[in-house]
Amino acid sequence: NSYYENMFHKPNALYSVRNKNSINKDTSCILFLGGASGFVAPQIYSDFFNKLVNYDINVYCPTFNFQNNSQLIQKLNKKYKDVILMGHSSGGTTAINYAKNPLVKKLILLDPVDTRFVNKKYRNKNHELCNLESILFITAEKSYKINFNPFGLPFIPILAVTEKIFNLKQTCKILKLKAFDYGHRDILDDYFSNFVHNTRISV
Repeated sequence: NSYYENMFHKPNALYSVRNKNSINKDTSCILFLGGASGFVAPQIYSDFFNKLVNYDINVYCPTFNFQNNSQLIQKLNKKYKDVILMGHSSGGTTAINYAKNPLVKKLILLDPVDTRFVNKKYRNKNHELCNLESILFITAEKSYKINFNPFGLPFIPILAVTEKIFNLKQTCKILKLKAFDYGHRDILDDYFSNFVHNTRISV
């Protein structure tokens, strides 16, 4: 029942994986920002997106340097009950910046990497996210410890995003989930996940 729309070849484009029958005000959608601050092609997450669509959660993935994020959030907010921001790896920082839109109430961060040090505008500054009602941190624990079989060094502990870099309202719920048997790239389609595993880029 999924409807795939790939406009990746167009400038300022949007990639989406949707079930047409679930676009209504009773359902939520996810606005997903992938690794490398959104530079990674969204197609390598296609298996993950398909699983979300099976739960009637449609996925929209802006391409790198997408310019109309405010207009996109506003448009999606009119169609859905919730527009949930989700970011993986350094795409977590991009998702955080998108989530500053007052219409966004929920943020999900998957092994988020803090990239503020490369941007003078945000370096050593907290993110203002007083509009949020909840933040969910999901960490793949193999990214945070030394692995011996196979050998792999911790991938992101030094640059991990924590709630300490946010200014939040007191009522914002912070939830944390640990996936003990997973690594940083296991969210990718198997071909890409296995490639980075076998080359020891990450376990």
